[in-house]
Amino acid sequence: MIRSAIVVGGGIGGVAIAAALAKAGTAVTLYERGAELREVGAGIFVKRNGLEVLGALGCRDELVSKGTWIRRGELWDSHARKFVDRHLPDASVIVVKRADLHNTLVNSATRYGVRVVTGRTVRGVAPDGVVRLEADDIDRADLVVGADGVGSAVRESLGLTVSVKATGNGSWRVLVPRLESDPAAKVIEFWRGHRRVLITQSGDDATYVCASCRDDDAAAASAEFDRRVWGNHFPEFRELIDRIDPMLTTRRQHTKVRVSSWRSGVVAILGDAVHGQPPNLGQGAGCAIANAGALAAILQKRGDVPSSLQEWEATQRKLTEDIQSFSNKYDDIAHAWPLAFESLRTAAVTAMGTFKPTRMRWARLSQGLSHLQP
Repeated sequence: MIRSAIVVGGGIGGVAIAAALAKAGTAVTLYERGAELREVGAGIFVKRNGLEVLGALGCRDELVSKGTWIRRGELWDSHARKFVDRHLPDASVIVVKRADLHNTLVNSATRYGVRVVTGRTVRGVAPDGVVRLEADDIDRADLVVGADGVGSAVRESLGLTVSVKATGNGSWRVLVPRLESDPAAKVIEFWRGHRRVLITQSGDDATYVCASCRDDDAAAASAEFDRRVWGNHFPEFRELIDRIDPMLTTRRQHTKVRVSSWRSGVVAILGDAVHGQPPNLGQGAGCAIANAGALAAILQKRGDVPSSLQEWEATQRKLTEDIQSFSNKYDDIAHAWPLAFESLRTAAVTAMGTFKPTRMRWARLSQGLSHLQP
């Protein structure tokens, strides 16, 4: 195994690759520009591809104890009627608090001896593994992994960016104290016009709500979450929406990232830095964790960094970009489809969910799998 690695970015993807490399015997330093390792956000889906890596890291059970297994996925049309109703295989989808997933991975990284350096900003890297920090400091390692988000300084310094674009849509995400009347062990995604709400259970004490709309929807995309606007639009869930605390609610734009390559020399880029996408398949973190596990496994098998990175990109990139592409198209269908043909949109998505080839592809990509497993 390689002797040393530097990971840039202490989010979910960064901590996952740091833990996986350290478990395999590499001395890992993780640089995080914030004052501490922390994850901002609400709920998050973890699916088969991510769960497999968490199992290999020995932290799957710790995470599972904090979440809710999801048994069904429902899409509702503007008349509050189910137009897609999917049974989900046992132990294939769990919803947890985003902070719980991050903390579980941090615990794993700490257990395997990752050296964490907070409050340090990485300005850029060179293909030979030299890392430039602020104040003209440098560090170097056999392998560098940039997991520093959509605005990745690592990606930019290597000239790997093709485009970083906002889709014109965004989502409010929040955890709400749970009541018995809230949906249990299933996901409801309710489409009405160009607005959507997703509601699901996250552990015993919380309900996760994700409310999506176009950026040019001034009322719904206001500076602060407007319970009146969203409650009037989705009166079927007004009581739940009224429990949302606007001060705890954040809105993030949906962004898509395109790159020319995942690697340069002994440097790899991972997570949102390489496959930033709308959250429609719940696979942003899943792809990051899965790709982290794959990278560590290939490095352990081959040892040589450049050839390992070449194999890693060759084996992982197509699936990841298929997931990203599907998520981007889903965003367009939800938010750009002409509302004069809203009933046709429902019919098209219904067909996609019932016609076997598209139904199987949807299910496979949603799970982050190259082949659908039983």
